[in-house]
Amino acid sequence: MADTALVVHLASGVGGAERVLAYTLRALQEEGYQVELDLLAADEDVVERLEGILADAGVDSSALETVLYRVRYARALPLTLQNHLWSTLYRLRRAWRTRGIDVFVNTKADEAALATAKIAPRSLAYVHDPFLVTPVQCCRERLLPLRRRLPRRIALQALRRFARKGGVLLANSRFTASLLGRHGGLRARVMYPPVDVDRFSVCPLWPRENFVLCVGRISPTKELENCIHAVAYSQSKPELVIAGFLDKGMEWYMELLTRMAESKGVQLRILKNVPRTKLVDLYCRAKVYLHPKRGEHFGIAVAEALAAATIPVVPAYGGPSEFVPQNLTYNNVREAGRVIDRLTGLDSEEYTSLAGRLRRRSRAFHWRRFVEELRSLLGSQSS
Repeated sequence: MADTALVVHLASGVGGAERVLAYTLRALQEEGYQVELDLLAADEDVVERLEGILADAGVDSSALETVLYRVRYARALPLTLQNHLWSTLYRLRRAWRTRGIDVFVNTKADEAALATAKIAPRSLAYVHDPFLVTPVQCCRERLLPLRRRLPRRIALQALRRFARKGGVLLANSRFTASLLGRHGGLRARVMYPPVDVDRFSVCPLWPRENFVLCVGRISPTKELENCIHAVAYSQSKPELVIAGFLDKGMEWYMELLTRMAESKGVQLRILKNVPRTKLVDLYCRAKVYLHPKRGEHFGIAVAEALAAATIPVVPAYGGPSEFVPQNLTYNNVREAGRVIDRLTGLDSEEYTSLAGRLRRRSRAFHWRRFVEELRSLLGSQSS
């Protein structure tokens, strides 16, 4: 009889965490586990989009035993706190049927830390965003209101208990792992998230169009306004294209970006809910990819840009700076504008030489590498 693996995932949206979930499921199925998936989700649209991600990853959904737990959110409370509360309720409901579980994986432990329990001989928890589980530095922490401090403290204590009981913490970058260690006293193994490198590697090195691409959910948390500021500070003033999924209720933010671009003289196109094929086409055409969020924990869109040979410009502080050369990083939007000018001025020979070297770096994030690394970890734990 096959061993049983239980995977729990809180899907508050669709992004890099859901790809980690998909390829975790694939790795477990390739290892021969009978996989049970407990999915916490509030939005039917999220569930439908997740089904497509699982299919793209080659997961055999018919062999999954999936249980959907509906969650509801109130505007008055911080989202992170509500996610921890929902994960607590999930654990209470799940507690009576954990017998016979050989492997347990929480694929979004930062937002569902309380669903992280060492209930199996082999237990793993994947942390995407260290800022959701580590305290703000020094005295600033005491100045925050309790409703913001409480979720961090709850999550941190849950992960510490998990680690003390022998659970293995995984981090999506050295940046994330270092913050977990520095502020939480937690040791985490770095396992870069899976990227569909092959899908983006079809892009030719040349020709390219002189526009800047910015990819991410259209939400204030992604700090997309920094893309507008950076292009505004550039001398070349290339067109800016922002592409991503529009979060519910975020129409006001899209309108804000549009007005901001108009006031700064930036030519802006916002493409919402872009299908994957169209996104690949944009990467293939753009000369520059600009990542706006400082302190990004990994940045899958940056790895996709590398694979597509679209030269990335990223903040110096954060996970992307681990795999992007220092001369393509920036400390502020003025610096970003100068880097954009340098890249848009490259001729075909200069561009293809640099983009080709960067593309080779993307192989480190291939989804097959993630699957094999996870399978190897599971095998070492069982021996």
